[in-house]
Amino acid sequence: MVNHAKMAEELGMDPSHILLPTLGRKIVIDTKTIALGEEVHAGITLVDGLGVGDVGNVVLRDRQVLSEDGLIIVIITFDSHGRVIAGPEILSRGFVYVKESEGLLNEVKNIALNVIQHADKKQSDYSNLKNNIRDRIKSFIFTRTQRRPMILPVVMIAADKQDKDELDFKVEDFTR
Repeated sequence: MVNHAKMAEELGMDPSHILLPTLGRKIVIDTKTIALGEEVHAGITLVDGLGVGDVGNVVLRDRQVLSEDGLIIVIITFDSHGRVIAGPEILSRGFVYVKESEGLLNEVKNIALNVIQHADKKQSDYSNLKNNIRDRIKSFIFTRTQRRPMILPVVMIAADKQDKDELDFKVEDFTR
């Protein structure tokens, strides 16, 4: 708009007839005049495809991190006694090309295994374990790559056959 205003002035238009509004400034037009009006609240409105302005800051920050630095998912399965029966499996999306970074992802796997080996075996709450895995991997990845991907540890607990027999639900409970 600034260039248009300069061009109009260079072509001989009276500068008092050139309006150059700022963001949030109304332009009032009637049958004989045009003028700058009052200021109104204006700014960036984010549209997420489903609605306008209804996306929270946390969601937007997560989307930004995912788009810029990607995601690392660490999946570990324990039995009901706290023993690792599968994993850790490392999945990477939008962070590194897996085939070219197998060494880095193997180091991430070893870090997760190390955290598990040094975890409190008596503690049945896995939230501390997930936090420790996230913190150690986050620190390692930043040191090696100067990037901050979202790190998502997933802990699954597999029921033993004995535990399955004690469960008090039926498959029908989960069907619609």
